[in-house]
Amino acid sequence: MRLKQPMRLVDHLYFVAEHDDHHLAKIGELIDTHFQKDRSVALDSVRAEVAERL
Repeated sequence: MRLKQPMRLVDHLYFVAEHDDHHLAKIGELIDTHFQKDRSVALDSVRAEVAERL
């Protein structure tokens, strides 16, 4: 249920995916902003962390 409205399963899954995409985009933005010179190292570190959690 979102905003007290029932949702179909497919709509819920789409909502969750979009929400996750928002967070991944923000993480990428933070990496670009704060670790620009070490971007590839930082990005590899984040990818490894995400892979471990899956």
